[in-house]
Amino acid sequence: MLYYMNSKTFNKVFLNHESDKDILNCQYVLISYRIRSGNNRSNVVTYNSLYPQSNIMLADNEIIFRELYYDQLRSLKSIISVLIKGSIDKKYNIIFMCSKNEDKVGYLKILADFIYEEFGYPVYNYSDYIECRCELIDYDKDKVLRKCKKYLKKDKYKSMSDDKLIKMIRNHPHKMEKILKNQYNYDISLEDIDEEELFLLVNHIREFFYQ
Repeated sequence: MLYYMNSKTFNKVFLNHESDKDILNCQYVLISYRIRSGNNRSNVVTYNSLYPQSNIMLADNEIIFRELYYDQLRSLKSIISVLIKGSIDKKYNIIFMCSKNEDKVGYLKILADFIYEEFGYPVYNYSDYIECRCELIDYDKDKVLRKCKKYLKKDKYKSMSDDKLIKMIRNHPHKMEKILKNQYNYDISLEDIDEEELFLLVNHIREFFYQ
């Protein structure tokens, strides 16, 4: 499932409500310029391409903001498809997160609306979800995955399956390390990476290629 929350909810609610196992098994997508992940954790990725662009942040009103942000998100449907597909296929809970101040802008709610409207896949406000203030939404898994597959076909890297990317990493770890370090300033050892870490790494690589 997909959820969104701000950093205060994460610290005050999520960490107290969820088990240690569930916390570690979640995948965290930071859409923020205020939150930093310090240790290259395998289950934390920053997707600032999903952060509203500067011209959007200067929009005169909420309607214009939403329209402009939707336009931005339409160009990023492949990235979103990867996350949805991972959530469904790998059964990951994925958390979209921003800071408390950034949450006042409301862009995570708009992102959630966009994903549901475009893919038919629900994204829940975590606070509302645990306090039963929202209804669980039925969705057609096959239909959602077909939409994801359609968007992923538009680019070589987007259409490449997770298994093929994993094979690339396994067969040429040092080459991939150099590409990630020299071109994208991402320093990681791929030689001994385990299977559970590969899902988020694949998302990292896709994100880098879209920049």
